[in-house]
Amino acid sequence: MDSTHVPPSDQSRFYEHVEPARGKYLELIKQLMDQKTQDHLDEELARNLCDDMESVLETEETLLDIKVTDDDTLVVVGDVHGQFSDLVAHILSQQYDRPAGSPERKFLFLGDFVDRGPNGVEVIMLLFALKVEYPSMIFLTRGNHEDPQTSRIYGFLFEVKQKFDSIAAWARFNEVFVCLPLAALVVAPQQTIFAAHGGLSPQLTDLQSLRSLARRDYGSSADANLESIVDGLLWSDPTEETDEFEHNDRGCGYVFGVDATKAFCDDNKVDFICRAHQLTSEGYCFTHDDKCLTVFSAPNYCGVNGNKGAIMLVDKDGYKFVQFDSVAKNARTLPMNFGSMFGYFS
Repeated sequence: MDSTHVPPSDQSRFYEHVEPARGKYLELIKQLMDQKTQDHLDEELARNLCDDMESVLETEETLLDIKVTDDDTLVVVGDVHGQFSDLVAHILSQQYDRPAGSPERKFLFLGDFVDRGPNGVEVIMLLFALKVEYPSMIFLTRGNHEDPQTSRIYGFLFEVKQKFDSIAAWARFNEVFVCLPLAALVVAPQQTIFAAHGGLSPQLTDLQSLRSLARRDYGSSADANLESIVDGLLWSDPTEETDEFEHNDRGCGYVFGVDATKAFCDDNKVDFICRAHQLTSEGYCFTHDDKCLTVFSAPNYCGVNGNKGAIMLVDKDGYKFVQFDSVAKNARTLPMNFGSMFGYFS
């Protein structure tokens, strides 16, 4: 068990022993993993991929149930933010770098696939293609940047317009984003973990209520309870400044304190909360007496922050972290706010 796998020569078969569900996106997966062509920049291909992705997501509840058996390893991933090279080199490579003979790995991505970095298109098309072909192995939840009001400002709209010479693909991607699940309950032999992009809200008390939450209605619903719960799942942050809840300085969601975290964990019988959403210098950070974990998987965020990225591996023995530096130390990033630069975005 000391040897490791290497990427197969045919990278369209991301999983060696899991049959693809459709087979129609294997060539796209290969092209993107090879990082050598731009054949994926085809609007009809993107539209068809979105159609198939939407049909897969319609079968999933708002709260995902992910079971980690004694033979499984689940890779939990925080923000990626268009850093495609790091996604391929450090995150998806966990599938190839596992000990020889061990089962193939599952992945849970906690949102913020796009914006800030230069390759949100490539990130989202590869993750969509993997999800469509391997729906029981790849799990995606929504982040606050999977939203038209955010991604029109922080880079994804501009990137799509540059690459497709049209904003139609951006609009279609956003129609699929609203279908993404909002959280996951990870049940492993050693612990149970509640995972979401942002965090808690005063209105979120019962995990079971998430299963039937009408996630597509977020942003247009008259149901204040729904809006507050989803605001929290996408935008909230832990804090040491209050014990319970206060409104978030981000302008959406809440900051939640240690008492709120402990009460939520106790009431829902989870060991800790795992979330993304915030840069942390080491790629991961525990707060709230180790009841709240932040994982951030975009190293050297925006090309200037010098932070490490990290992922969490969950298996029968518990959990551990893998840290990594950026593949490209001085990677080009998209400007932080296009709204101030182009009248097109006003």
